[in-house]
Amino acid sequence: MIMNENNFFTKLIHSKSFLDFISLVASFSITLIFYLKTDIMNYTHPHFSNPWDHHKYIFMAETNPFDFHIAPFCWRVLVPFLASIMPFELITNFLVITLTSISLTGYVMYKIGEIVFNERLWSFVLMLSYFSIGFTTKFLIYDFWLVDPLAYLLITVGIYSILKRNEGMFVVVTTLGALTKEIVLFILPLYYTLNTKKLFDINLLINTIKYSLTSILVLIIIRLLIPAWNDDPTYLNSLPLHIKLVHLNSSDYDYMKAFCEIGIFRIKNFSLEFLYSITLYVFGVFMFVMVINIRKLAVKLLQYLPFLILIYSQILFAVNTDRLVAAAFPAILVLSISTLKIWFDKIQIGKFVIIIFVSTLLIMNLRSGIFYGNWEIYRQIALLVLLWFIVKIYNKIIK
Repeated sequence: MIMNENNFFTKLIHSKSFLDFISLVASFSITLIFYLKTDIMNYTHPHFSNPWDHHKYIFMAETNPFDFHIAPFCWRVLVPFLASIMPFELITNFLVITLTSISLTGYVMYKIGEIVFNERLWSFVLMLSYFSIGFTTKFLIYDFWLVDPLAYLLITVGIYSILKRNEGMFVVVTTLGALTKEIVLFILPLYYTLNTKKLFDINLLINTIKYSLTSILVLIIIRLLIPAWNDDPTYLNSLPLHIKLVHLNSSDYDYMKAFCEIGIFRIKNFSLEFLYSITLYVFGVFMFVMVINIRKLAVKLLQYLPFLILIYSQILFAVNTDRLVAAAFPAILVLSISTLKIWFDKIQIGKFVIIIFVSTLLIMNLRSGIFYGNWEIYRQIALLVLLWFIVKIYNKIIK
């Protein structure tokens, strides 16, 4: 009888469904801890009065999400619509959407890890790594009014659906993405690059276009149904200042003008400091790991390259940088964790060390401020180097 019970519990803790449940509970638990440790931007927060994006989404939810005409916010209707119909107070509705999205994103990262690494330990490492990046977790909890958490969730589910070859899920997710934030559609080329076995596959290309068509049509239709009135003086005069401002203290929303004002300036004044601000500052040690092993990651990098190019192209048209490029996290983490797996997988105590490493990064993120300093990045890299030397010395002693 005791033997049968032992066998039952052994099978249970090693079963896929049980580990899925544990990863889901862990993801929600970590998100809850982050929430309890974060000074969220509620109505009384000193940052709330700044004319940032959150005012537009609140205004949409309070009035009519489909009758707001300041682009690009007016086309991102899904989150304000959900917040407007949920049964709680508006602040609670936005908070629930954000915390649920972050929790589920962590879980989906675990599921992506199962496919990419085919090993559950490294799947957990991928999930914990996601929670180690401030701009994908802590910042979004702080500014919980944004549509970004749901957009990030849809990006990760979209990538998961591609890896699983679940076309129905891919179409649904990208269609919802067109109503959430346009960056979700940056995953569309990945249907081709993550599935192709050769440089040019006409059948796969046709399927990529076919499965992308619905979301692209929705993206176009929502723009036709909700025209942008950013240059309409009558409409602008009917709105408070913090609602009508888009960027650079202006209501203008024109890609060509934005490129001339922002993109050309950044190209002309490109510097190592700016490069740091859109790479290491956002992704920390994970970007460092990916770059130093770039040659061995060439194939995987090429697979994710269209997505990365589209994500990083945003910096030529918008003032923000860190929050924009943070959306590249699924690709950056898959590439960097692939490197760590190569380094630590075959080393004695390597797996134990990597769990300590990502757990420490997560704690560092939890303890840091919303906008962490450069020393946070240096400490991450120093920690990685230290652990590497410990593993090397341990192996020499064992030998």
